[in-house]
Amino acid sequence: RGRGRGFHDIEDIFDAFSDIFGGARGGGRGRGRSERGRGRPGSDLRVSLSLTLEEIAEGTEKNLRLQKYLECESCDGTGAEGGMGGQNFSMCPKCDGTGEIRQVSRSVFGQVVNVQPCPRCEGEGRIIDNLCDDCGGEGRVQGEESISINVPPGVMEGNYLTLGDAGNAGLRGGPRGDLRIEIEEEPHEHFERDGLDIYYDLHLSFPKAALGTEVDVPTLEGEARLEVDPGVQAGKILRMRDRGLPDLEGSGQGDQMIRVHVWTPQELTAEEEELLDQLRAHDNFQPRPPEEDTQKSFFRRVSDVFS
Repeated sequence: RGRGRGFHDIEDIFDAFSDIFGGARGGGRGRGRSERGRGRPGSDLRVSLSLTLEEIAEGTEKNLRLQKYLECESCDGTGAEGGMGGQNFSMCPKCDGTGEIRQVSRSVFGQVVNVQPCPRCEGEGRIIDNLCDDCGGEGRVQGEESISINVPPGVMEGNYLTLGDAGNAGLRGGPRGDLRIEIEEEPHEHFERDGLDIYYDLHLSFPKAALGTEVDVPTLEGEARLEVDPGVQAGKILRMRDRGLPDLEGSGQGDQMIRVHVWTPQELTAEEEELLDQLRAHDNFQPRPPEEDTQKSFFRRVSDVFS
C-alpha cells in the first residue's frame, strides 16, 4: 500500500523530533546536523523611497544604491582563507561539532535539559583555523550594491515593500536579511491627496464665477479643460471623475476634486469702484443662502431640539 502523506520511514520520525526539540543525531539527517557550519543571519535593511504623485499614479521602476554588508569574494563568504576549498576548518572541540552545549539538571519535576548555542563556535559546530585577510573571518565586507525595484501603482505614505534576501549579508555564509523599503510621498505643487482622491484649488475672479468660464487645470496626466457653470459659489467642490489615484488592489480609481475660490481684488481704480458701486445697489447682488443650505439649516434646528 502507498504511504500517503504521513511519515515515510523510521528516519523521518526521528528527523521530525529533531526539528521540534532541536536535537542533533550523530550521522543522521536531522536539521540540527545539516545546518551546522552556516554562520549567523544578516540583519534587515530599511530605506526610505520618496515618490511623486505622478509616479504613484503610474507605478515606477527605481534603482537604489545601498551601502550594506556584502559577501566577501576572497573567501566566498566563509571567513576562511581560500574558501571552502582550503583545509581551514576543524571541528569545534567544545561541542564536538554539534554547535550546542547541553546542561542537565534535576528538579522536582524530573530531569531538565538546557540547550544553548556553543560559545566557542557560536553555534556553527566548526572553527576557522586560517582567517581570511580581507574580511577578518567574518565572511562579509562593507560595500555598495545597486538594486532595481518595481513600485506598483497606488501605493501611499507608510506603505512598504519587502525584498527577501536583499539585506545585509550574514556572518560566515549565513543567509542575508531582508530589505524593507518604506514609501514617502513628496509634496506636490498643485495637489493634496486624500485616499484615492486628489484636491486642487481653483481661483476665479468674480466676473468669471458669475458668468461661467472654461479653464485649463493641471491633472496627473497633464492639463485638462474644465467647464465652470455660471454663478458658481466660493467653496463649491467640482468633481473630475477617474482623475485621481488607482487603488493598490486594482479595484477602482479616485477622482480629482476642484475647490473653487473666488478672488477679490484688494486695489481698485476709480472706474472699477464706480462700476462695482452701481452693481452693489442691485438686489441680485445681495448674498442669500442657496436652497439646499436652507434645508440643511432646518434639519439642523430640528436635530438641536431633540438632542
